[in-house]
Amino acid sequence: MPKDEIVTAPAAAGEPAERSVPRFEVELLKPHSHAGQDLLPGAKIKITAEQRTWLKSLGVVAGETPEK
Repeated sequence: MPKDEIVTAPAAAGEPAERSVPRFEVELLKPHSHAGQDLLPGAKIKITAEQRTWLKSLGVVAGETPEK
């Protein structure tokens, strides 16, 4: 399986670009609802490090790379 990809989300309105939250692209292992959509295994989503840790603990996503 490919390693997680780090993607930087655009800064919110009025927020400096250097404060944008890093996001990780991960592949789902189980069905999951994300951003109001029901997704199936194999779908890729972009999530924060905290979300990735939580979804890994539930077995929804895999990933061997350390948090950054």
